[in-house]
Amino acid sequence: MKTYFKNWQLTLPHYANIERSEGKKNPALVWEITNKNESSLDRYEGYPTCYDKIDIIVNIDGKLMSAMAYVMTDDYKKRDHKPRSRYIDRILRGYRDA
Repeated sequence: MKTYFKNWQLTLPHYANIERSEGKKNPALVWEITNKNESSLDRYEGYPTCYDKIDIIVNIDGKLMSAMAYVMTDDYKKRDHKPRSRYIDRILRGYRDA
């Protein structure tokens, strides 16, 4: 389901992240997932070392719902990495598609 995270924006410290930003709107796709899906995503996203999980209130078809999102940890953001240009292109293409 398509929605927006109000007062959040996409950042790319070295991988995709969202950060609070008053007045911004971040496009998002929301999926319903199982506990097994979440466990797989946790491993893929490096939870809790690289990314933490937060709940964000979203509006889906006029109904407010809580959605889980991964947000990069402060320690991981500080690492000296640069995103590859192909990675940035894929992320931006996904955002445009959403």
